[in-house]
Amino acid sequence: MTAAEFALTLGTAVIRLRANTARQVDRWYSVMTGEKILGIEGGGTKTAWALVANGVIVESGKLPPSNLRLTPLDQITKIFRVLPREVNRIGVFLAGCATEEDRAALLKLARSVWSKANIVAGSDRDSGMAACLRDRDGIAVNAGTGSSVTGRSGRRIENA
Repeated sequence: MTAAEFALTLGTAVIRLRANTARQVDRWYSVMTGEKILGIEGGGTKTAWALVANGVIVESGKLPPSNLRLTPLDQITKIFRVLPREVNRIGVFLAGCATEEDRAALLKLARSVWSKANIVAGSDRDSGMAACLRDRDGIAVNAGTGSSVTGRSGRRIENA
């Protein structure tokens, strides 16, 4: 499942946590279901996270960096283990998660911590696209420690 599909599945309840940007949470989904949704986005500077319950961010924070290519997997596991455990759905998006093999590895890692949750894994590009564009065509620019430009037209996605 892509980040965009994740956003649509959760009633666009994907949380976008980037340096000093607005947090957008569509409250409908978690209010209607009562589910707890954990959003995680990691990169070279930090791992930002937020827990949504009843459509409201009830907890959030920043932890050490978690880049799938640069941070040892045991360190990422340690970071995950300090996050809330009693959740129904998780979106975990890390820089360096570029291939299907990377996604599978990240998903396996997350499932080792949250075995009962419905988990979607991907890159910070994916979470940026989902939060900015939802299901629309357009271009999303990530500008942080790392930077990327991703565009979507229909089902076609291009990265720069």
